[in-house]
Amino acid sequence: MLAIHLMIFSILTVYNQLDKIDWGYLKKSFPVLIIPKIFGVLGLLSLPNEVLIYIIYGITFMYGVSYLLNHTFRSNSRLVDNLLLVLGGYASGVSLMGAPLVSAVYTRHVALENLRTTLFFLWMVLVAIKMSTFVAFGVDLQFRYAMYSLPVVGLGHWIGLRIHKKLIEDGGDRYKRVLGLVLVAICSYGIIAAR
Repeated sequence: MLAIHLMIFSILTVYNQLDKIDWGYLKKSFPVLIIPKIFGVLGLLSLPNEVLIYIIYGITFMYGVSYLLNHTFRSNSRLVDNLLLVLGGYASGVSLMGAPLVSAVYTRHVALENLRTTLFFLWMVLVAIKMSTFVAFGVDLQFRYAMYSLPVVGLGHWIGLRIHKKLIEDGGDRYKRVLGLVLVAICSYGIIAAR
């Protein structure tokens, strides 16, 4: 359901902004992302639920700690770029949570005015790959329930855009720390409950 929502809002975001997509960097980075993405999707389809729970909570816990400590993932070399893209590709395949790792690389290579649209287009392509794989393996996409919840998600998207704007205006350090604390608490509970 999240993937369907992401597809819808990605399409709405890039619909009239194709000229703001950095096609050059997409072509350069996509080959590095695609193989780990496929492995991540196949892992999602084949790994036991318990393993997936630990992977997803572990990735989210890592992001929570980075927000809590006000640490931003940054890349300063081609080797680190490729490592972050590989890890981000795998994380997006197994859980749709590779954004901070991939964004760390794209922020270094894509002009700020093109970054948001370029990333939304990339998410759209990566989610389309995941959804196609699900369809090929007969996974129920829960499309009807995704449509039922679309108005609430739309409201959340609208609120999120307003919060994002505020965060950019004031730096967002306090908000990131609170968000990090909440993520760490939820993930800690989830990992303990999964045992």
